[in-house]
Amino acid sequence: MAQIELFNFYYFLYLIIALILTILSVQLLKNKSEKFRYWFIFGIIMVNLSIHFLKILIFPYTDTYFVPNRIVKISLENICAVSVVTFPLLYFAKNKVLKEYMVLVGLVSGILALLYPVDVFSTTFNAVDITGIYTKTAFSLETIRFYTTHFLLFLAPFLLLHFKMVTLTMKRAKWMPFMLLLVMFIIYGNEWILSQFNLVPKGMEMYNPDGVNPSLIFGVKNLDSLEGIGNFIKILVPRFVTVNPGTGETFFWPVLWLFFPVVIYCYILATFVNFIYDKQATLKYFTDKIEAMTKEAESVN
Repeated sequence: MAQIELFNFYYFLYLIIALILTILSVQLLKNKSEKFRYWFIFGIIMVNLSIHFLKILIFPYTDTYFVPNRIVKISLENICAVSVVTFPLLYFAKNKVLKEYMVLVGLVSGILALLYPVDVFSTTFNAVDITGIYTKTAFSLETIRFYTTHFLLFLAPFLLLHFKMVTLTMKRAKWMPFMLLLVMFIIYGNEWILSQFNLVPKGMEMYNPDGVNPSLIFGVKNLDSLEGIGNFIKILVPRFVTVNPGTGETFFWPVLWLFFPVVIYCYILATFVNFIYDKQATLKYFTDKIEAMTKEAESVN
């Protein structure tokens, strides 16, 4: 049975399809009016929103063994879900920080999901072990949905940047980590609200990192268990945010345990995207910063 594994044929097949569709989209819009481009991109966003809500009509969302309460899966359950639901509003926002966040989070989360589709690789679905019960094949509806929604999540921001409908600047990049932290608090609030209606576990069980644990807001089983790329997170997490101050037991402070990793790595990613977008402007920003700091230091001395 055809399955997607890292660097196998089907893994690259989906990437090639995404690349071809991106090129075709650029070619389609190249000679179109600004108005056509504007509404075409909005159409992409709305198609993705529709996919988000309609996914509960396909397997395995229709199976209560995997998904006891389908409404949970169309809520603001993770970063990508928040993006898909809020993009139709952010698209019309006049605030440049919001627009820049929309572009950056769409590009980065979309690309990362395509390059490392962890949900496709995982042997669980909605925190339920699917081994021997359900196999995620390369062309199952859920696999196709996963790739489609994350590709569209990337495509809309990419087209906005490519046709200069949104501009990036390092002056606004500093706000990106805090926008992401705000989104993570929204996810936390979403989980709490769902728990009040008994749609997800209540009380301390909600904070179980082995549960659904959207976007890792509730931590990991053990900080020392983070290996490989996880080490880059571990080195920035103070021990005190992984301990219940009342009992001394392991307990990751929701969202706050990720404060330093998010602030630092999100800013680095924002800088990287800005560098690709406008190398000269990005270098000038840091050059000016260094010169200003040097002059300030000289004036003090």
